[in-house]
Amino acid sequence: MMKTEFLLIAIAFVVAALTPLLLKRRKRIKSGLPEADERVQQRFQKNTIGIISVFGIIGVISLGVFTAMGNDFINLNYIWLFLLALMLSLSIGAFISKR
Repeated sequence: MMKTEFLLIAIAFVVAALTPLLLKRRKRIKSGLPEADERVQQRFQKNTIGIISVFGIIGVISLGVFTAMGNDFINLNYIWLFLLALMLSLSIGAFISKR
């Protein structure tokens, strides 16, 4: 029963991940115009790389601090909060780079 549930979740994840990409590609083929110019894409890439680098460094440092404090495990809620903060930062960076 676990394998079936995992398979369904994996298929749903793949479909959910690929649907926006396929729709974006179809829209681009119809219009023939790119959605953003090269400067916006370069700013977005710079912001994304910067945000991910900062969060990666913070993650490694916090993992080292947790280990130095003697904790053998990290509460799952802390990981979720960290990932949600990363997604929020990436979305704010996307809005800023679009302007």
